[in-house]
Parts: sequence; C-alpha cells; structure tokens
Amino acid sequence: MLLALTTLKAQTTIVNGRPVGNFYSNQFQNQSDSRGNDSVFLRPTRGNMFVRFNLQDSVTIKYPNGQNSPGDEIKIIFEGPIGNKAKFSKLNFVADPITITQLNRAIISFLYDGQKWIENTRTL
Repeated sequence: MLLALTTLKAQTTIVNGRPVGNFYSNQFQNQSDSRGNDSVFLRPTRGNMFVRFNLQDSVTIKYPNGQNSPGDEIKIIFEGPIGNKAKFSKLNFVADPITITQLNRAIISFLYDGQKWIENTRTL
C-alpha cells in the first residue's frame, strides 16, 4: 500500500518529472518482509520518503539508481521482534546494519549526497 501527500508552492519547478526548489513534498510507504533474508527495493519519488517497515526477521534494503536530488531524505521505522536486523546495500547506502532493540523498533534516516544515501541519524 502506498500513500502519498504532496503540497507544492506556486513557484515550484519540475525537472526530470520531479519538483525542485521551494517545495514541501512527502511520500509515505508501508513495507514488510517474509521469513528469510529478503531484498526490498525502495523507490522514492518525492524529496522526503517515510517508510514504516514490519520486519519479520532480516532484510537487505536496496535502492535502484533513480532521479533523486542532493538533499533528498529517506526515514525508515523498523518494527518487529527484538534482534531482527536490516542491512543496507553498500552499492547505494553508506550505513552499518541496524537491529531492533528492546523498544521493538529502530529508526534510521538517510540523506542523498548526489551519489549515495548517507546515514544521517539512527535511534534504537
């Protein structure tokens, strides 16, 4: 299920099919994995992507090279049993794996630098 909310100001410019400049643009997405180490692709289409991820055991997050702009952000909230782990493809991300803690969740955010998604913050 994909939910999206977009609010653009009058002076927004569209480049490569994406709003650029003075805008506020969010994308919301729910994801889950099945048993076993799965690979899940994130496909952001807005400047800010928020993902709520139901983590069953372990997953590798991947990202196909797309039309993102430097400064774009991804925030992921992983929820699931303690000890479940998410890894991030080294091809697209600069981040160590993240593990669910006693709060049954882990949160990580990334900032796009023009080439890779760089870990910005994490909360365990």
